[in-house]
Amino acid sequence: MPLGQLHSPYPDYAKLAKDDPNLVKQYRLPGCNECHGGTGGGGFCPALTQGVWLWGNTDDVLFRLVTLGSAELEKSGFQRYQYGTVHGPMPPMGMTIPTSDQLWKIIAFIRSINPPGTNPPEKVVFGKDARVAQSITALADQIAQLGAPKIEGKEAVGGKDAPALYFGSTKMNNNLAVVHKVAEEGGEGMAASLFVKGEGDEYMRVATTLPKALGSELGGPAFDSINAGKPYYGEAPVMGILYITGYELIKDASGAIIGVYAVGYKK
Repeated sequence: MPLGQLHSPYPDYAKLAKDDPNLVKQYRLPGCNECHGGTGGGGFCPALTQGVWLWGNTDDVLFRLVTLGSAELEKSGFQRYQYGTVHGPMPPMGMTIPTSDQLWKIIAFIRSINPPGTNPPEKVVFGKDARVAQSITALADQIAQLGAPKIEGKEAVGGKDAPALYFGSTKMNNNLAVVHKVAEEGGEGMAASLFVKGEGDEYMRVATTLPKALGSELGGPAFDSINAGKPYYGEAPVMGILYITGYELIKDASGAIIGVYAVGYKK
């Protein structure tokens, strides 16, 4: 079958799940529960309930991923969009699932346990990388304890003039304590930064675990998204090196965008 041409005979997966209370058994029969948990909530492999799709969420890619496994799927020309907390490969399960109908029912079950709006069947939904999502939440939460964000005065970073970013009474410019703590908690290779918005559209990195990046400006697809008032998650170049990243807006008490939280690790 040509790539992209596989379609589920159960497009109304929610109705199927409601009408068939034993649908979960289709998921458990081949042993999916041994890795992903009895109801898909996670085991020693990632949870299937978070609305995060590492390879995309079309019918075609899900059918081939379960059948072929992740290594063969990649060889077939499919792209992995992000990694979860487990970086190991998905094994091929095609030999343990006797019929395509059972596999389509397994996929219907997986769709039914995901949050509404995360899996329209023929639209790729890009989710947050699990490590990145955890670290950027930790960064925002830890800094929020210092107080409300604001810009007050200036302080040079990396030899360049920059607005001074504060949380409460704590100045963030050249303050590496919080970003280093979050990066260490995020595991090997995790980096963390804070950007402040300049007088124009530029965003300058004022605190970071990447010493050579201090004072550099936000660019690439992350800048385009942030400049449009939206967060960004996905691949992005950082000082010429490709990272798996996350960028979230910092807003002051009036709702104005004054900076950016950023985390990521090398691809």
